[in-house]
Amino acid sequence: ETLGRPLSYTREVHLTNGTLAFRQVGTPLDWRARVTQIDFSKRNRLIRSKIGLDVETQGRKASLMLDARAQTDLRTAEVQAEIRDLIPSQIFPSAGSLKGLSHFRAAINGRGNLKYAARTGIESAFLDISAGKGSYDFGKSAQDFDALSLKADYVPKTRTVRFTTFRLDSRYIDTDLSGRVFMTPEDPKRDRKMAVHFDFAGPRVTGQLADDFPAQTLTEVHFKGTFTPDLRQLDIESGKALLVDAPLTTKGRLYTDDKG
Repeated sequence: ETLGRPLSYTREVHLTNGTLAFRQVGTPLDWRARVTQIDFSKRNRLIRSKIGLDVETQGRKASLMLDARAQTDLRTAEVQAEIRDLIPSQIFPSAGSLKGLSHFRAAINGRGNLKYAARTGIESAFLDISAGKGSYDFGKSAQDFDALSLKADYVPKTRTVRFTTFRLDSRYIDTDLSGRVFMTPEDPKRDRKMAVHFDFAGPRVTGQLADDFPAQTLTEVHFKGTFTPDLRQLDIESGKALLVDAPLTTKGRLYTDDKG
């Protein structure tokens, strides 16, 4: 308990059929949610909470369920979540720790969990989601897609995200892959853009470089490289596949400009 912080003395809270409203000042983000369940308890230095929300924004309904446990000093914490028809860009603020989620513009269904310890940071994380047509805004550019399906977990030792399923259907590419991904942040002092580094393999990739190029299907694929969203640039460190049963190896750089 901390003086001047009444919530630190709270032992138990139960709420049903309430209303929660959220608005981010200076932005069009404004939504209301019906509280189906809020249960909060704190006993023996252990915090437990369950939250259920039905959110309505821009004429669309979505639901969110959270189940969390933590020690009162947040020495350890665990969160499980399940979402239905939730569009993150219409829910999460475009500032703060949830900024990255606000860039996702598609209706998402799925579940995830996260375990955290103050001493070691994120100990584990898992995500299993699917989304329909939408886009992800990387800042200076947005990547559109028609469908997306992901199953992934976080590997703390190497600070990478391991994908057991990565299926993407977009204008120029259709994939069925698995592999590893990590990101390097933007660093203006070093003139370095934010980049996504990947190592993917899988049975199939179908894609085309532009509208006036015919689509090609590669099988037994293994590609390593880096994607730089702001530059709309894909650097292939190494690539191996079969093209109509003929071995293919490649490396190089693909990019698009305003003309494609």
